[in-house]
Amino acid sequence: SPTPRRFFQFRVEFESDIFDAATGIGAVAVDVVSPVFADSLIAEVFPRQAEVGVETDFTYAVLFKRGTALEVDRFKVQTPIRTEAIGMIEVVDADGNVTSAADFTGVSLLELPTSVDGFSVLESEADGFVIELPQAITQTNTLLRIQFKSSVLRIGTRFGAQALNAGDPLFGQPVAAGNAFDFGEDDTDVGGIGTLEAGNLFVDVPVVKELLVNVRAVPAIVTPNNDGRNEAAQITYDITNIARPTDVEIKIFDLSGRLVRFDRTTQSSGRYSWPWDGSDQSNMLVPPGNYIFSVTLSAGTGDERGVGVVSVAY
Repeated sequence: SPTPRRFFQFRVEFESDIFDAATGIGAVAVDVVSPVFADSLIAEVFPRQAEVGVETDFTYAVLFKRGTALEVDRFKVQTPIRTEAIGMIEVVDADGNVTSAADFTGVSLLELPTSVDGFSVLESEADGFVIELPQAITQTNTLLRIQFKSSVLRIGTRFGAQALNAGDPLFGQPVAAGNAFDFGEDDTDVGGIGTLEAGNLFVDVPVVKELLVNVRAVPAIVTPNNDGRNEAAQITYDITNIARPTDVEIKIFDLSGRLVRFDRTTQSSGRYSWPWDGSDQSNMLVPPGNYIFSVTLSAGTGDERGVGVVSVAY
């Protein structure tokens, strides 16, 4: 909270598909860090407009207003889907000088941790990524800038973050939305640097009718011959603007229209993939040739379907 207070509130929400399920809490524990990492952590993401499901270059800026001796040497940025690429990471002092930097452009995030010039990317998961700094941030008005690529699938997606310390990497201090950095003439912040701006951690997308986008097979040709290459295709797709889990069906047909493989699940907004290794519902390899795949989302406004072609070759 902005100032010391005697009380705080929290809420626990329960969800279940079982009609007669009971709810209950056996115990509640609260971890406290004292003193805090910083008097305040002002953060913003830019740009704050993106196209639905389109990979966008974002910059995350965090201004450290320090007042304690605790050190921040790790930082987690929360993203709506897994981040596939990170660019430049910079630490800038109060005078505007870059004190340390690393460029992760072109560096694969498939095998982590990975390091460049003392900086490290430790994790890249579905809910965000974690970086480690070469030196802990200890000075007030220090600015941390992180460039990364991500896609937005829901209106009003929030990019939160936490400052962390390697000594307790699971417990961090969250950031507050505000004006951390001047991004130029397209930056519409009203207050000065260091002021709070409630919307600065949210990215909006245009209202679109499509709830199912970016349906494709990667790779488009499957060669299930046990040579370790292209053994399966990932049927990938993005679900947009769906807050509650809804039914999704994935089907594979041959060119005669015969159903050879299917799966059903429930999902909400996010990026998903379903592997197909060229086998039918009985786990027998299908004959070589072209196959049609479909992904069907059952929403309140009706069904939406994406289709494509995947080939099997031996």
